[in-house]
Amino acid sequence: MKSTLLEGWAQIKQQTTLRSIVWITLFIGLASEGFDRLSGAHFIEGFHLDEEKAIYWFGALFAVAYILNIVLLKWIELYVKKDYARLLGLLNSLLVLCLIGFAYSGNFLLAVLFYWLISALRETNEPLLAVMINTRLPANGRATTLSMFGQVDALGQIAGGPLIGFIALYTSVTHGIAATAIFFLPVVWLSLKMRNKTRHLTYDVVFYFYFIDWRGIFLLLISVRSLEIIHLKSLITSGSVFWIRLIF
Repeated sequence: MKSTLLEGWAQIKQQTTLRSIVWITLFIGLASEGFDRLSGAHFIEGFHLDEEKAIYWFGALFAVAYILNIVLLKWIELYVKKDYARLLGLLNSLLVLCLIGFAYSGNFLLAVLFYWLISALRETNEPLLAVMINTRLPANGRATTLSMFGQVDALGQIAGGPLIGFIALYTSVTHGIAATAIFFLPVVWLSLKMRNKTRHLTYDVVFYFYFIDWRGIFLLLISVRSLEIIHLKSLITSGSVFWIRLIF
């Protein structure tokens, strides 16, 4: 393992982008284990889900999540041909919001919606990072370097699982899940930092809040003023609109 890490690092240290991806991989690993272990407990304890019926609920949750992920990846394949770092940052920004919403949602159906979004968004990280890594690695020694990224992810899961579990044990499952969102914040920052090395642009991010019923259930959509990333002009309807200027 040590030799693999050393050989992989010898190639990675030559490129700033690859060094950033190593840290991104680590933080994704730190966050993923905690969410995987606590999401089921959140449904059972937080919403008093019957344990006998839980297997059917979880089966449905996993099935829909996989379908959503396939649809999202297909959309990325068709419409996103470059600037993967920006897309990575945007998707993980939405992921942070969804994690917080899932943790503190008091409505079961809204929690299910957030879970589906979280699952679909999380599974886009690996393909996007794989594209970014492979386009920057020479053919010689590529397998060794890719193995290093896998080990970094595993180390993150080993370290992150107990840490998130400790938070959940001494506070609550809700706070433990919310804590996983913290680990995704560096992912957002590093992704946008990678993009900043090539271009310095300003984007208008629009938050559309659609209130579904009187309980305040809402669907959060993020639209970016860039047709090459997200085509959401038709979604501009009634609702509360907030403009946030982000300068990368």
